[in-house]
Amino acid sequence: MRPGEIIPAAERLPPGAPERMTVWIANTGALPASIGSHMPLSRLSAKLHCSPAPPARARLCLPAGASLRVMPGTEIEAQATWI
Repeated sequence: MRPGEIIPAAERLPPGAPERMTVWIANTGALPASIGSHMPLSRLSAKLHCSPAPPARARLCLPAGASLRVMPGTEIEAQATWI
């Protein structure tokens, strides 16, 4: 391996996984929460709950640098994709 070299994974998606999936994200905290475009869903704040449970290698389908804001006590629907 040389510095800066990128070695792609053998498979982009886990076997049988859809390209995208719908997730519902609920904010049970007292403050608004933002989820960035490259934040893995498995590493969200404890006050944010995803349904269904987020896969380990999933993120929201957002343009680079964008974020999704979830207000307290609300639940939103979003599209997730594999990292």
